[in-house]
Amino acid sequence: MFNIVNICKNNLYIEQLFSFLDYPVKEVDNKVIGNKVNNKILKKPIESIEFRNVSFKYPETDHYALKNVSFSLKKG
Repeated sequence: MFNIVNICKNNLYIEQLFSFLDYPVKEVDNKVIGNKVNNKILKKPIESIEFRNVSFKYPETDHYALKNVSFSLKKG
């Protein structure tokens, strides 16, 4: 029973993740478009992504859900 409850809870998060992943890729200040940077195709695949001092709060709230969070993600 414990596993079924966890699966149901995790399903809510998975649905939100898939909704987020369905957002179309957009050009932002001509910097990143899919596998292009500054309108040049990358010669080698991106091995990692680094976030530095990222902050986020939900619309119409004053409380930060994330504040000055830094981390890196490696490929795979």
